[in-house]
Amino acid sequence: MDDGDYVRRVVRYIISEWRLLAAVAALTLLSTLLGLAVPVVVRRAVNELKMGEWRGSSRTPSG
Repeated sequence: MDDGDYVRRVVRYIISEWRLLAAVAALTLLSTLLGLAVPVVVRRAVNELKMGEWRGSSRTPSG
């Protein structure tokens, strides 16, 4: 095996490792964003439901 083969093999290994690392980082980021976004969305939906109930029960129609 000459030096060119060895360098190509090392470069190919590094590239494959970087792809794996990038995939893991992307999945981690995605799951983190989902983990942060879901409680916010749920809290907002619950607040809107509560506000709708409060509006419906505290106000009488003015018609």
